[in-house]
Amino acid sequence: MKAAYAGYSVLFDTASNWISRLAEAHHSGPLEAELKKIRRHKLIIIDEVSYIPFDQDAANMFFQLIASRHEQGSVMVDLEPALRALGGVVRVCVFVSAPVVGVGSW
Repeated sequence: MKAAYAGYSVLFDTASNWISRLAEAHHSGPLEAELKKIRRHKLIIIDEVSYIPFDQDAANMFFQLIASRHEQGSVMVDLEPALRALGGVVRVCVFVSAPVVGVGSW
């Protein structure tokens, strides 16, 4: 939320919805066009990553999403459900790619 309040363009969705969005784009036209739309935003947030297992196609779509952000924008992945399953009660967010300056604690 702090990134959005700071004026950064942020997209948020669950991992399964991100994968569905990219799979639909892949089947209806060039996937790169959809990835380009997503790259316009400084930060994307991927929630609920560990709720469902990914098949090979879903894993490929997820990789394309992350790879397309390399040096283009930031990605925040919420791993809380995975840690909770391991017995931890810790909120963990992992940032990859180009950091969004000025985003602090969540």
